[in-house]
Amino acid sequence: MANRVVIGAFDGTYVLRTSQPGNDVLNTGLAPNQLSFDSRWSEIGNWITSDRFVWGSGETFKTITYGQTFSSPPSVLAWVSGESNDLSQWWMATRTNYNWHALGLRIRNDQFTIERHMNSFPGTRTVFYIVLRNNYG
Repeated sequence: MANRVVIGAFDGTYVLRTSQPGNDVLNTGLAPNQLSFDSRWSEIGNWITSDRFVWGSGETFKTITYGQTFSSPPSVLAWVSGESNDLSQWWMATRTNYNWHALGLRIRNDQFTIERHMNSFPGTRTVFYIVLRNNYG
């Protein structure tokens, strides 16, 4: 079985590096497509933009455009505030919570849509999102 994760000293520096199945992460000659992540990559994970918006109780989805079109969809992370817009609680937008239903993200090259998969959505929520570069898809 191949080694898949390195956290710490590797190839003269300290890294977090993970490989695709079947590839030994300790092999310094792996191509980017043979890795799932390498903290030394400057091409991914760079913060492109972030913002927040208020999501009303009657809205089932919200679309955010990036202001540019990427060659592949960027990585998007989004969190939704707690019940009654409680800003001391945040839920990952791709998770299901039995208190206020399932949420999902649809990510495209020029925009992403956050959507609620149930009809009832009690109260207003705040959504905070981060868009990150993802050159390797």
